[in-house]
Amino acid sequence: MKWYTTAELADALHCSVRQVRRLHKYGLIKGIRTARGYVFHELEIANFWNEYRGTDLSNEDKIRIAAKTKGAPREIRPRTRCTRER
Repeated sequence: MKWYTTAELADALHCSVRQVRRLHKYGLIKGIRTARGYVFHELEIANFWNEYRGTDLSNEDKIRIAAKTKGAPREIRPRTRCTRER
């Protein structure tokens, strides 16, 4: 049972740390929050690899599309300012 940090996972996937954060943000890969960031279990990495092998995830728009079409568990909504009625 091995756990990977964001930097270790980025190195293993041959991508940037920012790209790994995007994959996690849109629910394509699951991780656990720790005091210093996120860690990812090797089984989750294997699930990600099997589910998205051959899919172009080269930028945020393509990751967002993949998350919608593959049925990722979480939908990201744009942040809006909360306005109060007075």
